[in-house]
Amino acid sequence: MPTSDKKTLLIHMGATIRYYRNIQGIQQRHLAKRLNHSPAWLSLVESGKRTMSVMDLYEVSKILKMPMEDVFKPFSQKSK
Repeated sequence: MPTSDKKTLLIHMGATIRYYRNIQGIQQRHLAKRLNHSPAWLSLVESGKRTMSVMDLYEVSKILKMPMEDVFKPFSQKSK
């Protein structure tokens, strides 16, 4: 995957997590605590500046009731 696609994916993933978190009314620090991470870590993820593990993504999707595939939709649609 080209570097620009990776950056775009990280930005989209972070924005999707932020969107679902805001809809749920969960503060960033509360979500970070439930994930055993710092608020700074979550801020970097949501701004597309940090990656997260598959397990963290799984936990986020459970907590936010977010389909995991939502973070990849633009890329899966692009390849079709």
